[in-house]
Amino acid sequence: GSEVAMVKEWYSNGRDHLEEKEINKLDGCISERFSPNKHTEILFYRRKSLPSGAEQEVEFSCRRTDHLVRRVMLPREVVDYFQDRIDFLYYRRIC
Repeated sequence: GSEVAMVKEWYSNGRDHLEEKEINKLDGCISERFSPNKHTEILFYRRKSLPSGAEQEVEFSCRRTDHLVRRVMLPREVVDYFQDRIDFLYYRRIC
């Protein structure tokens, strides 16, 4: 028999503004997309389990006061990406 490799789900009118969820059964990666709205800053979230820990990625709307647009969280580091900051910071890596 065949096994399911990918599951896609679509949502509408939820309080969390989730629009789409994708579950990759082969690598354990879960991705979620959210509609832009005034209640949350998250547009995209991805989580993947690794032998060394989880890898997570979040993309934000441009409404954040710190201008953070993307964050990647790895087992031993965090990487931030910024846009249009007055101090010109665009990349920060924390180990």
